[in-house]
Amino acid sequence: MTLRHALTLTAALLAATVLAACGGSGDDGPDAEQQITDLVTTGVTSTDPQVLCTKTFTETWVQQVYGGTAKCVTVETGNQKDAKPASAAEVSGIKVDGDGATAFLEIKGGSQDGARGALTLAKDGEDWRIDDLSTELLRSQFEAGAKNDRDLPAALKACIVEKVTGLDDAAFRTLSLGAIGEQAEAQKELEGYVAACAGQQQASSGSGSGSASADDVDSETVSVLRKQFEQGVTESLEEDGVSASAIRCVKRELRQAISDDEIVSLIGKSSKEVPPAIAAATAGALAECKAIK
Repeated sequence: MTLRHALTLTAALLAATVLAACGGSGDDGPDAEQQITDLVTTGVTSTDPQVLCTKTFTETWVQQVYGGTAKCVTVETGNQKDAKPASAAEVSGIKVDGDGATAFLEIKGGSQDGARGALTLAKDGEDWRIDDLSTELLRSQFEAGAKNDRDLPAALKACIVEKVTGLDDAAFRTLSLGAIGEQAEAQKELEGYVAACAGQQQASSGSGSGSASADDVDSETVSVLRKQFEQGVTESLEEDGVSASAIRCVKRELRQAISDDEIVSLIGKSSKEVPPAIAAATAGALAECKAIK
């Protein structure tokens, strides 16, 4: 759930909330307050996709954000490798009103250390489920994740944070929830911010108009962009059933065949806009490594 996913897996820029836990049971009142506390506290320390997608959020929320439970499990399974769950949570201000409730959360430890804000819960049979995250909490999660991220180049991160936090609440909320669910429109919007920020780096270097080059963009950013490119290649080949050894071979070949300038030239381009030279180099690497199915 780190900001670097804006480059390597854009849906993770805001990333999925790390709230996940088994639901409780019982009547309203003190028992309900304890169940809600347990739900949220256990949740912020969990990375189990099944728990997050089937026992934490309401079915309505999962459908709205991910498009269904299966997509939710797929997305959250992919996020596991980078997950840095909280070590604890402080849950306060619980107010139960029949089958609904609200609570205030502050996350302790992990990649979102210090994030805080309100959330809404709903009764699902005998269990409580999280039904919504306040915009306040979503903003706080994003800002905490950005602050705690140490992987993105500082200038690029600052630019992306400025653009995202500058959105009004409605636009931020749409982007945030879309990014959590890896929705295509949110991914495209985030990629646009990355391209715009890289372009600003080019402009500030005094290079004027024209395409960005590796000399215009700092080396850290070029490195991250190459990593993004390689991850895209890896994910595509894995989906095609190509072996791990062949994928490693392809990446080695591409590091020799595609320059930093060519990597930078991919900023903001869709898969249909890849320059012929890069397409040819990729095809050559696939053939050399026998990675064509």
